[in-house]
Amino acid sequence: LPSMNGIQFLNELKNRAYSIPVIVVSSDTSPESMRSAFKAGIVDFLTKPFTPQEIRDAFELALREQDSIYKRAREIRRLIEEGEIGSAESLMSKLFSDFPDSPFPHFLYALLVAKDKPKLAIKHLKASLSLDGDFKEASDELKKLEE
Repeated sequence: LPSMNGIQFLNELKNRAYSIPVIVVSSDTSPESMRSAFKAGIVDFLTKPFTPQEIRDAFELALREQDSIYKRAREIRRLIEEGEIGSAESLMSKLFSDFPDSPFPHFLYALLVAKDKPKLAIKHLKASLSLDGDFKEASDELKKLEE
C-alpha cells in the first residue's frame, strides 16, 4: 500500500466502522506482524508463497465466520420474539465475546431490553451504529426509541 502499511489499513477499516472479513497475504512471517494482524481483527494470515488450497481454505473460514454471526443473530431474534429471554441472553453473551467488533450483539441486546430499559437500548443502538454506520435496522430502531 503506497500511503500506509497493512496494519494501518486494517485499523483504518475499523475506524471507519467497516466490518468485513480480512485475509492477510504477506511475505513477512515475523510473530510480531502476525500478532498485530490478528489483533487488528483478521480472519486468517497466509504467507507467500501459498497454495491454491490454502487460499480456498482461508476464504471458506471467512465465509463460515460471517455466516456464523448471521445465523446466531437470527436465532437470538427468534428467541426474543418468542419471549425466551434467558436463552436469548445466554446466546447473546457468547455473541459479544466471539464477535466483539460486530454491531450485531449491541443491536440484538437493544432489542432485548428496549421495552423495559429504553435508555440502555439507545446506548447499545448507538454503539452498534458506531461499529457500522450503515446498519439500517439499528438506525431505524434508534429513531423509534428516540421519538
